[in-house]
Amino acid sequence: KVVNIATLPEFQKQVQLARQWFQAGYYPVDPPGEQATANWRAGQYAVEIDVVHRDSTGQLKATYGFDFIAKGLGPLVLTTGGIIATMNNISSTSKHPEAAMTLLEALNTDVEVYRLICRGIEGTHYVVTDAKNAVVGFPSGVTPSNDRYNPQTSWMFGDLFNDFYSSEDTVGAWPLSLKDNQTAIPSKALGFAFDPTNVKTELAQVQKAQQQYGYPLIMGRANPSSGLSNYLSKLRDAGVDKVISEIQHQLDTWKASK
Repeated sequence: KVVNIATLPEFQKQVQLARQWFQAGYYPVDPPGEQATANWRAGQYAVEIDVVHRDSTGQLKATYGFDFIAKGLGPLVLTTGGIIATMNNISSTSKHPEAAMTLLEALNTDVEVYRLICRGIEGTHYVVTDAKNAVVGFPSGVTPSNDRYNPQTSWMFGDLFNDFYSSEDTVGAWPLSLKDNQTAIPSKALGFAFDPTNVKTELAQVQKAQQQYGYPLIMGRANPSSGLSNYLSKLRDAGVDKVISEIQHQLDTWKASK
């Protein structure tokens, strides 16, 4: 069943906790925006909530320069959105689809090409510290702050299992990640993809309401006592019920076809 998560008791508890954390000084007063990475490297933050994976601690240290502890807060779940987010495709309007396919093929099969895109030039942007276990680090004098090529987004480019490890502590993460993928709990809607064509206007208005009224609640900057009811009202005015109805219709149709 498709629901508005902002109406659920779990969401109410979440925004109440966020408010408590904000008032206690755990959240930054102003959204960090483009300064987030610089603030991390300056040691201004202690905790972040994000997607966790087997090499999280190594990649976070390589990005910000500090040691991290990563902790998963729930079971591993396999969703359509999660799969699509890590896939690459070729635009239907591409003027050079064959060349694009050649590049994608190289990024997923040629280890040298993939690692070049992920890590840069050996000796300049990284050095191999443990060849046997494929561990890399920074060259002498290079840090996360001054490295001129340090994306730390290997999952975006191709087959992650061909990447180096960012730390000795995470050696073996890729076989474990493969096992995680194979044992994750599949969503009941795995394979369903929503077509927003019929509710484009409403979706745009809903997203606007989320940014203006929802995010302040989630970040603790708004008082849930009045802010939550106002947010729900703004969502209804934006057409959230029509969006939910359209998603439900498409989901029911998809399910009936299985």
